Amino acid sequence: MSIQQTQSRQWKLLNPAQQPAPRKAGSVVYAGSHGYSLLFGGGGKHDTWAWDGSTWKELKPKTVPPARLQAVMTYDEQRQTVVLFGGVDAHGMPLGDTWLWDGSNWQQASSTQSPQPRLGASMTYDAGQKCVVLFGGEALDGRVGALLNDTWAWDGQSWQQISTTGTPDARRGACLTYDQQYQQAVLFGGVSQTTILGDTWLLNGSQWIQAAPIVNPPARTWANLTYHAQLQQSFLVAGVGDGPTSLHDTWTWDGANWQLTVSSAPFEGGYHSLAYDAKRQELLLYATTTASKPILPGKQQTNMQPLQTTKEPTSLTCVLS
Repeated sequence: MSIQQTQSRQWKLLNPAQQPAPRKAGSVVYAGSHGYSLLFGGGGKHDTWAWDGSTWKELKPKTVPPARLQAVMTYDEQRQTVVLFGGVDAHGMPLGDTWLWDGSNWQQASSTQSPQPRLGASMTYDAGQKCVVLFGGEALDGRVGALLNDTWAWDGQSWQQISTTGTPDARRGACLTYDQQYQQAVLFGGVSQTTILGDTWLLNGSQWIQAAPIVNPPARTWANLTYHAQLQQSFLVAGVGDGPTSLHDTWTWDGANWQLTVSSAPFEGGYHSLAYDAKRQELLLYATTTASKPILPGKQQTNMQPLQTTKEPTSLTCVLS
């Protein structure tokens, strides 16, 4: 099956006066009621930044979550707060804490039950269910990585595990977004115990269904996936493929099929941070130029310093309208 490609859009590399320091596996999300995209952590940092469409500004909240990478973060539209969960700390140990951003400060949330500590999970806001949905990731069983395929919901007060049918295989490093047009969450890829994955799954409330598109993007992990409300399509960006291969392509999902939209970009590989800026109707991607290999389950990263490479890490801010 040949791959049809549309080239009407291209990534644009911006040059803001200041940028967050280079980092891998930070978290970014558009904070709707606040009108900016919020970046937190990654690569041994616990700083908080806001992007207003042209300028990065470091915020100075009184309370901040501990430093981490490979956390998940999304915007809770119902309660107008940013939700941050999990990741891995400076000692390579998975985290299981939940933090809320109200526009000026971070506050740690408490729940009688919550997902076990994990890194590399997938999370999005489900507008149909009016809750934040979390799937999978990797925990530690003793000192051995244990992949997960559980599904959880956050209602603003507590976590509840969802009893689902047709659940995807356990994985970490998958990407997840919510398709507003079809009112379902979309999951793509990730890495299993031994294999980088390229499957597409749809979540309707408590039912997971594996999609069967005619064309599939190459298998990948640590990619980014977000929904573009104006275009009514989900955008899959970059990632780490087999080999490993640093990917720099952009694909769109229309609810039934994938299409290659942009074949190249100013960035490549995984561990980047992507958000849809609803106010400016464009995608924001914050990237670090150094390439990296996927960390296979059971091989924990023991520190949170930038990965050693042959070139100096550089921050990139890119947009796609």
